[in-house]
Amino acid sequence: HDIAAKINNEYTEMGLCLTDFRIVGTQFDEQTQERIGRVADISADIKAAEQAGLSYTELEKLRALRDAARNEGGLAGTGLQLGVGMELGRKFNEQTDSFISAGNSDAAEKLRKLKILLDEKIISQVDFDTKKQEILSKM
Repeated sequence: HDIAAKINNEYTEMGLCLTDFRIVGTQFDEQTQERIGRVADISADIKAAEQAGLSYTELEKLRALRDAARNEGGLAGTGLQLGVGMELGRKFNEQTDSFISAGNSDAAEKLRKLKILLDEKIISQVDFDTKKQEILSKM
């Protein structure tokens, strides 16, 4: 209403009265579109993390560890890849064990959470299959 009132002041001087004011479309420069895209991506990641029983920070840490372990460039040359890979494995086991066992979730819910981790490429298909078999064997 604030914008309409300001514009209406201009129209009143011409003898017109603005009765409706709507913004029909927007145009953003490329930089703004990229920022909007990043915000949308982060929002989607936050939702996915929540569904998997992780915080957004935990999800990002797992992704960073995964990406570092996959990097065959500088890390492989310095011997850090092994350590990062081991840390990723440890984090994976901690996270999957904690959110799978959290609450009184049934097997289907646990499998859904694991599937989210697989879809986010935080765990491999082998990891998914192993945990899936573990869950199903406890039924």
